[in-house]
Order: sequence, then structure tokens, then C-alpha cells
Amino acid sequence: MHAIEPLVKKLRDIEEEFMSQENKGELTVGASTTIADYIMPHIICEYMDKYPDVKISMKIGNTDEIVKMVEEGSVDLGYIEGEIQNFNVVTSPVGVDELVIVTGDKNLVKKKEYYIDNLLEYKWILREEGSGTREVFLTHLGDLASQVNLFLELSHPESIKNMLIQSKSCFSCLPRVSVMKELERGELFEVKIKKMKFERHFLLIYHKDKYKTSLLNKFIYFIRMQLGKLLKR
Repeated sequence: MHAIEPLVKKLRDIEEEFMSQENKGELTVGASTTIADYIMPHIICEYMDKYPDVKISMKIGNTDEIVKMVEEGSVDLGYIEGEIQNFNVVTSPVGVDELVIVTGDKNLVKKKEYYIDNLLEYKWILREEGSGTREVFLTHLGDLASQVNLFLELSHPESIKNMLIQSKSCFSCLPRVSVMKELERGELFEVKIKKMKFERHFLLIYHKDKYKTSLLNKFIYFIRMQLGKLLKR
């Protein structure tokens, strides 16, 4: 993107703000997979019920894809997992999510806790490269990351959960919010890890040259308040 283009976009946004009413307009929001599937639907529906004259469009991808959308200007803002290094993108934490180690084999959770290095020889199913969930897991492992027996890579948590339930011999690291129902139903089982906790920030991101209209600011505030009720701050 040429340097002048974000400035032109900013001027167009200012013009759009003066031409639109305060709670009327359109917003395009990018959200990484976990946020889009397990967090945003209820919040977006609640927002649109409260502000029926605002039209929300959502684009979904992994963290890397949402960052690219923000950088290119195809979304007004994005919500992602993990950390990024991009000088064109402003980040703001909006909550903390816990990742958990899960398996479909009940016998593997009879022991109260494991050291993570004792589990890495088992088959692991992880998200694809570019996923915030995968990045956080491997980053926390540090030098042990090279020892993970990567059996399969899948692009969606639902696919990973189904594989874990069917195979009953694999492990994965997934957001707690994505496996709560399966844990409650006894289809998946959480494996407690000694001296290691997997956490990551949920981030609001937008282009550094993005002009934030009144409508966009109100939307950001609404989402931040709703996320605060669901996630640790």
C-alpha cells in the first residue's frame, strides 16, 4: 500500500462521519477464528439489536490473515489472538484467554499433573501456521517446541476437537472457551500441566492511519465492555 493511500482513506472516513448520523452506518470487522466462532456472535447480535441502523460485516481468518486485512484497509478494525510485530498496526489488549491441553483419552488424565516434556512424544494435532493459538503454545514451549510430535495440522478448532474425540490418542492445545462444552460433556479431558500456564492476549488492532469515526469509537467501546464481562482483563 502506498503511503498516501491511508491518508486518502482517512479523509474519506472524516467525510463519511459528517454525512452519517451518530448510530447509523456500516462497519467491517475482522476476527480471528476463535474470537469469530466462540466470542463475537453473541456480542455482535446484541450490538445490532441495540443499534439496528448499523450494519456489521465480519471477515474471518487466522491472526496473520486479519493483520493483513487491517494493513490493506479491507476491514475497519480487527480482533486477534497473540502478539504481532507490525509497524503499520496499532494494538490494544482487550482481555486474556487461557489455553488448555486436552485429549480424548480419559485414562491419560488419571494422573493429577504432567510435566509438558513428558507428553510431547504423543501425537499432537495443532492449528495451521499463522494461527495465534499455535504461536502461543509453541512460544511457551521455548526450546521444547522442536520436540513436539506433530501428527496433524488443521485450520479450525472444531476439526481438531472431532479428531481428538475420535482418535482418543492425541493431544492438542486449544482455547478454553472453545472446549468448554466438550469438557462438561466428558467428550474431552483437560490435562493439567506442572509449572506452565498457557495464556494469550486478545487484541484490538487497527491501521495506524485509520481515522476512528464516532460510530467506530462507540463500537470499540461496546465490544470492550462486553469482552470485559467474558474475559480476564
